[in-house]
Amino acid sequence: MRRALRQAFGSHPRLARQLLARRANDSDPRVRTHVRALSLGLDRREVVRRLLRHLSRPHIDLERALFLLARFETPDLDARPYMRALDGFTREFQKRAAGSTDELERGRVFAEYLGEEVGFRGVADGQFPPADVYVHRAIETRRGLPLTLTAIYLFVARRAGLRVGVVPLPGHVMLRICGRRQNLIIDPFHGGEARSQAALMHYLANNGLEFRSVWFRDADDRDLLMRQIRNLSRSLEIHEQHAAVRALRPLLMLDDSTAR
Repeated sequence: MRRALRQAFGSHPRLARQLLARRANDSDPRVRTHVRALSLGLDRREVVRRLLRHLSRPHIDLERALFLLARFETPDLDARPYMRALDGFTREFQKRAAGSTDELERGRVFAEYLGEEVGFRGVADGQFPPADVYVHRAIETRRGLPLTLTAIYLFVARRAGLRVGVVPLPGHVMLRICGRRQNLIIDPFHGGEARSQAALMHYLANNGLEFRSVWFRDADDRDLLMRQIRNLSRSLEIHEQHAAVRALRPLLMLDDSTAR
């Protein structure tokens, strides 16, 4: 019966919301719980629909898309306070970098500010909860997956006018800050520490991976969004949230990207 209801409500979402609203305060707690579950399912369908529409465009806005993805967990999320937080990080970095014209020196100040002062870094505890995927949670807790933290660095860097790109290594993305003659690669998951080319090659070898040039080219926003969607699906699977994984399937069918 519940499966049939979900299917019927998915076909008629406006009517479904009207019917669910009538039972939201039902005296039976089981009914209220079921109403909340059905309402969340409708909300997640809407998030997926909007992401599919976003992905159909020629150009992807990763910041907008990741805040939209966060509504998969929190349907009524207001992204504006988190965007203002990103604006604040940008202003504070610019104060610290005032007077510096060397791009790599500005990059070092940038990494030190976000990694050491603000305190963004990953937690390698093996739990991989969905909260580590969502960008708004990482802004709140200063913790997240490599891609989540790198995205925050990326959004601040773009606001500040730094020339940056994302290095899409398997399982561990990093940020590239471009200088006039050299680049600086920093690892947001490890507090913005600098990484040499040799260190990246060592990472690949330690994980049994051979060199592939595509892993050292800047990833575009579309690839990063698909990668984060797969991160979310993997986390939900680990935590046995199977209904949520099913809701993501229309997005998962679009691409087969490497995660984390």
